[in-house]
Amino acid sequence: MYKLGRLPFVKALNVQQLLFDKLKSNVVNTNNKETGSDSVFEQGDGRIKISKSDCGPDCVAARNSLILVEHEPVYTIGIRSKLYDDSYISRLKEELARNKLHADFVKTDRGGLVTFHGPGQLVAYPIIYLGDFKGIIQNRSVKSYVRLLETTIIDTLARIGLEGAHTVPEYPGVWLNSGERKVAFIGISCRRFVTMHGVSINCDCDLSWFDYIVSCGIEDRSITSIHREMLSKLGGYPSQELAAGISGDIVRGETKNTTSSIANESTSGTTSGQPNGSRLFSVGHISDVFCASFSRHFDCALIHGNTFGKE
Repeated sequence: MYKLGRLPFVKALNVQQLLFDKLKSNVVNTNNKETGSDSVFEQGDGRIKISKSDCGPDCVAARNSLILVEHEPVYTIGIRSKLYDDSYISRLKEELARNKLHADFVKTDRGGLVTFHGPGQLVAYPIIYLGDFKGIIQNRSVKSYVRLLETTIIDTLARIGLEGAHTVPEYPGVWLNSGERKVAFIGISCRRFVTMHGVSINCDCDLSWFDYIVSCGIEDRSITSIHREMLSKLGGYPSQELAAGISGDIVRGETKNTTSSIANESTSGTTSGQPNGSRLFSVGHISDVFCASFSRHFDCALIHGNTFGKE
C-alpha cells in the first residue's frame, strides 16, 4: 500500500503505470512458468514475446498494490472521449478562468466519461491481479470486481455512520437517497486481468467543481460528499465523544489485517488520540476507514510500501 498524499494526477498516473507494468509482467512470467507456454503482451509502444526460458530463478509471484492519493484539481476523461473534443475542453478552461480557477485536463484509458478529482476527495487505485482473489472474485470477473469495490465503499460509509448507501444498476458508483445523490465514483481499466485506476470518494471536497461538467454523463442526479451528508444528518459537527466513539469502532478489531501505522496516522493532530468532529470527514481519516474495509472485503493484509518521491 502506498499513501502518496496530495499529488497531481499525471504524477500519480506514472506511479500507477509503473506498478501495473511490473505486476502484469510478473503475472505473465509466473503463468508461463507454470504452464510452459509462450505469451505476447504489450509493454509501452511495442510487443514483447516472453518464452519459458525467460522465467529464471528470479521469477516471483505478482505483487498487488493499493495506492491512496488526493489530487490537485483535475478533470479526467475516460475512453468514451468523443463527446469531449478540444473545443469542449477549451470552453471549460475559459469558464474556469472567468471564475479564477485552474484545473488540469487528462484523457485516460479508464471506463466512463468525464469527472473531477481534487482536494478533499479520496482516490484509491488498486493495482491487482484478479486471479489472486479466486475465492472472492469468481472467474477473474471484472463485473464482480466492480461490485466488490462498491461493497467496500458502502461498508466504508457505514463505518463512519453514513448508512443507506447503495448502488444503482445502470450507473456504477455509490449513491444515497434512492439514487438521487452520488457520493463515490468508479472507473477502472483491466488488461490481462490486472487492474488499474479505481475509485474516488467525496470526503470534504468543494462540490462546486462538479458544476462545470455533467459528471459521468448523468444529467438528472446530483453530487454530494460525506461532509455534506453527515452535517445534514447530525445538524452540525459531531461532538468529541461521538467522533471518538466512531473512530474506536473503526480501529477496534476491524483493522487487524492492516499495519499499526494506519491506526497511528488516523490519530495524528487530534486530542487524546481521537479525531475531532471535522477530521472525521477528512481524506486522511476516511482513507484509514477505507483501508479497513478493503482489507476485510478483499481478505488481504495491507502493508505500507515505500513512499514514492513526488519530484
